[in-house]
Amino acid sequence: MARTKLCQLVDGTKVRVFRASSVMYDADTVTNLGIGPVADANKKEPVYDTGELMRAGVLARICVTCSNGTTRPPTTYRLFCDVENINSALHHYNSGGKTLNGKTVLRASLDRRQVIK
Repeated sequence: MARTKLCQLVDGTKVRVFRASSVMYDADTVTNLGIGPVADANKKEPVYDTGELMRAGVLARICVTCSNGTTRPPTTYRLFCDVENINSALHHYNSGGKTLNGKTVLRASLDRRQVIK
């Protein structure tokens, strides 16, 4: 199984396609993160670099820390998010009772290395 897959970010009328983790983004993440699997109609669009999209100010990264059992330290996942959906994504993951990759979410925050224009 591939580790990455094509995902899309719809910014107004413009669709931006990029590669991201194959297990983190599915049809359910579109409502929270604004990012989901690429639609068949957009598979021929050019593939953008995620760093380029972050510098352009259309893509952000959030950190979601999940429980990893009682004897191991927590696991932190870094998820891409549409800059328009940052507040709703943080609220969703911080609201309690959420899981990510089968692990209970402890907290979510902006990636400290992230600069938002």
